[in-house]
Amino acid sequence: MLSKVQGIRSFWKNFLESGNCVKLEKFLKIGDPDFLNREISYECAFSPEESFKRRFKLWHEVGFGSLAVRHPLVTRMDIGACYNQSFEGLDAEQRKFLDLKPVAKEIIFDLDLSDYNTDVRTCNCVVNNTCCNDCWPIAACAIKTVEHILYECFGYQDVKFFFSGRRGFHCWVRDKEAVDVDFSVREAILKFMVWESEKDAEHPALVFPYNNYLFPTFQLLCQKQDLYKKCAELIGEDFIGWNTDNNQCPTNHGREFYNNLFLKQVGIHRLHKVILKMLLPRLDCPVTKEMKHLIRAPWTIHEKTGKMVTPIEGDPFAFDPEGVKSWF
Repeated sequence: MLSKVQGIRSFWKNFLESGNCVKLEKFLKIGDPDFLNREISYECAFSPEESFKRRFKLWHEVGFGSLAVRHPLVTRMDIGACYNQSFEGLDAEQRKFLDLKPVAKEIIFDLDLSDYNTDVRTCNCVVNNTCCNDCWPIAACAIKTVEHILYECFGYQDVKFFFSGRRGFHCWVRDKEAVDVDFSVREAILKFMVWESEKDAEHPALVFPYNNYLFPTFQLLCQKQDLYKKCAELIGEDFIGWNTDNNQCPTNHGREFYNNLFLKQVGIHRLHKVILKMLLPRLDCPVTKEMKHLIRAPWTIHEKTGKMVTPIEGDPFAFDPEGVKSWF
């Protein structure tokens, strides 16, 4: 295994040679008149204990060709909004005299699986601050739910998902109609997508996601995440087959467990609310609402895991977060 410093330098070398730098440039539409003055931010480290951040850099100021050899080491890169005027070459004090306002940015959604630690995730990832193939279905379910709402309720078409490199995903909505909307519209979209399991249990927008994603994922997680006890705690009842004395799981699993226990003893309506409470997307609200908020750049490295912010293409349930290469 390479040391962390060696691994990050090797990553940046590959970032250029593999064409991922060009992919990012095209993805961000650098040079497009509608996407001028895009903020690029990066973090540098002299050592694990000493680091600093460079804000408000333009694409050509970053110096991508030297990332692999630069000292101090560039450990992280983030993307911000496009601004109403150039800030090229200006430091923080000089920027104070500019009336800088964000005027364009993709609508971003961010989900971190650590937000499911207390009531859904039971794997070792809770302690290790990572994600594995056993808890990834939670994220995959959220991806499909968010995707459905964006397509069917808002009519967006250019939607891209990325594995965050650690324990979640980022969603970029890149439609022209999305990048220009202000705080109030972004907040309204977010409010529509942040449901409450009790109040919104019958929301018509959730019918398709529930039947096709949430309920099947619940059945899967009953086996992978051992949700039996957590369901009992949420509903507040003991169930036939559950040994409350030694907290042993029932012998039934998945669909059989649902049919034999929950459906008969709880009723479909109460179980419906429990599944919504457990599996509805738990989104990071400031990331979506605030245009100034930074997000880790696609195809770049996560400095904690050494894994790349990787496009999720095709079925997110088939994505393998454990299989993403770590560079150190």
